[in-house]
Amino acid sequence: MSKDGYSKKAKKLAHRVRHAYLHSHKLDIHDIRLLEDRLRRDQWDVVSRCALLGFYTHRKSKEAPKRWCEHAEWIIKNSPDQLFTPEVLIPPIHVSDDQIKELRDCFLQKVKRNPNNANVAGNAAFWLETELDRQLIQNPEHMREYSVYRFDRPEAKKAEELFKRAQKLAPGDSRWSRNLVHNLAQHAFASKEPEIAKRAYKKGFKFAKQFRVHSSHHSEIIGVLQGLCTLAFELNDLDMVERLFKAMKPLKFASHAHVIRHHIGVRLALKKGDIKKVKTQLLKVAAKGHRLVGLDTANYLIEVGELETVAKFLHICLKRLHIEHHKKEIKQIENWIVDLNEGKSVKLGDCDAEFHS
Repeated sequence: MSKDGYSKKAKKLAHRVRHAYLHSHKLDIHDIRLLEDRLRRDQWDVVSRCALLGFYTHRKSKEAPKRWCEHAEWIIKNSPDQLFTPEVLIPPIHVSDDQIKELRDCFLQKVKRNPNNANVAGNAAFWLETELDRQLIQNPEHMREYSVYRFDRPEAKKAEELFKRAQKLAPGDSRWSRNLVHNLAQHAFASKEPEIAKRAYKKGFKFAKQFRVHSSHHSEIIGVLQGLCTLAFELNDLDMVERLFKAMKPLKFASHAHVIRHHIGVRLALKKGDIKKVKTQLLKVAAKGHRLVGLDTANYLIEVGELETVAKFLHICLKRLHIEHHKKEIKQIENWIVDLNEGKSVKLGDCDAEFHS
């Protein structure tokens, strides 16, 4: 049993459910009849049930909202604590507000009946958040007051309460702490309130410290710190960006994720006007990236006369391209390099090229 409370069997089931749900748009009427027949024979066949949930999410018909709600209610009543539950309970637009309220009340009732189950509390919090997102899609005019609408509504406050309860019940499960940090950062970004941002940074560093012991959590930590860097840039808090940037250094990055840290380094150096650092970080982006990225920064360096550095950057990128697939892109980059080596100030444009992994 892992720290999130799920066995290997439960995780395998979640994987099968996820696959069925994501591929439900390919189902036809014949497939639906077969799935419904399976459920009549075995109501606990959650893979078939979640495939139907996915189908009715996208189905535009008179009976679709009712059918979706029937399957969603069954999941809430019988599998409220499963790993797959938040992923399949994403209320579609065509379900009515009254139907959504009934399902919300049902989920909160399950929380009340299972006061010591962190997964029920956390999954109910996820439900409330998707409910809020649905309301924003239905009422785009509220986007102008996103901070107030998204974070000050009763559903948002209840979701925060439930995430905190789940965190207290299962402190070793990173999902609850991660979502609390993420929501605070989003709130601070929308409101531009320094005090909310301060709370988000504090929780983010605490999250990183708690979970960095296990390398399996490092990608989550990187995601949290990256989000907080975006917030700090928005608030022009470069000292905080520097702290967050340094906190990423000891983490184990996936091969494609190194570029995240170097992009932050480039942006930070640009904000500080540190051309030497910009050059260093851009070359690291070229060496670690899996796509030809950083052209905006390269153009900036061209403008300030750093033609040799940009030529070196492009040369590193060039060596990592799939030759057989990107002849046009390779020719374009080679022409840029020739012009730069001749001292010509060029403008680098779009070049959608994949590198070797």
